Amino acid sequence: MKSVGDANAGFTADFDPESGAVRVRGWGFWNAAVSSSFPTAVYEVCKASPKGSALIMDMDDLKPLRE
Repeated sequence: MKSVGDANAGFTADFDPESGAVRVRGWGFWNAAVSSSFPTAVYEVCKASPKGSALIMDMDDLKPLRE
């Protein structure tokens, strides 16, 4: 599992063998370091997963603007 950030802002990316999908979850207001690591981290998990795996992204808790 890839995990970037902390409890306030970040994301996880992992292959779920039960569903056969790469699951990505994001939350909070990302700073530049978290944002810039997102594409590489997700790519690495996808590349290590079986070919043809679905990609499911849950970004409901991602904040587009500061509160």
